[in-house]
Amino acid sequence: MFLELVKEENLFEYANIVLKLCKEHFKLREKIGYEDYEQEKQNFNVYNIIGEFKKTGVNYYFIKSDNSIVGTIASYERNSEINNEPIIYLDSFYILPEYRKVGFGKKTIEEMKKKFPQKKIELHCLYGNEAELFYDKIGGKKVKIVYSFD
Repeated sequence: MFLELVKEENLFEYANIVLKLCKEHFKLREKIGYEDYEQEKQNFNVYNIIGEFKKTGVNYYFIKSDNSIVGTIASYERNSEINNEPIIYLDSFYILPEYRKVGFGKKTIEEMKKKFPQKKIELHCLYGNEAELFYDKIGGKKVKIVYSFD
């Protein structure tokens, strides 16, 4: 397994995988009653994702195994929402469903920790996402919970 930096000529392929991630998130958002999910869903497409790719300071990766793409992940530096310390933030972390539960997610987190040994790594996980159990299992610590009241 390895991380391959996404090149501009591979943007469409990257964006289509990230779109699958977004579709899963939209289902979760609808399930938990997130009110803005429908507007986000209508505004989100491959071209918007490609536009996001142009952000400076963000590294976009394919997660690969034996030259097959098994997922995506993006990383960038920012300050933590918890204590304002500099961290590496992970985004668009997605393992394709057919490759889940065989260790790619754990290996990806380990690779990111090796890439950035001097920094803490943080990411967000939507409530109800099965990835929440995965992050708990590999030693992630929940440090922020957001409650919503109507």
